[in-house]
Amino acid sequence: MNRVRRDRLEIVYDILSSCIGGEKIAWLMIKTRIAHRPLKRYLSLLIKNELIETKKANGEKIYITTPKGKTLSQKIYEIYGTSGLEFHSIVNKWRE
Repeated sequence: MNRVRRDRLEIVYDILSSCIGGEKIAWLMIKTRIAHRPLKRYLSLLIKNELIETKKANGEKIYITTPKGKTLSQKIYEIYGTSGLEFHSIVNKWRE
């Protein structure tokens, strides 16, 4: 099985786009294919930069992409999409 390493920007995009509707960490791990410890580091960084916020729902922490995070996610998609980089094809496959 060939594993393609994602760069940090792709991982940030995956997290931001997965959290748009709000998501628990367990589902984020599944959707983004990132282990718990690295995912927590990314979430801390995104929260610190106000790209993601947390809320409590039924006693569980939910991660939600902020408007600033949505804008960044759209910009990342536009940059990769218009440049014809491989990431564009990966995103399209993921959205199917």
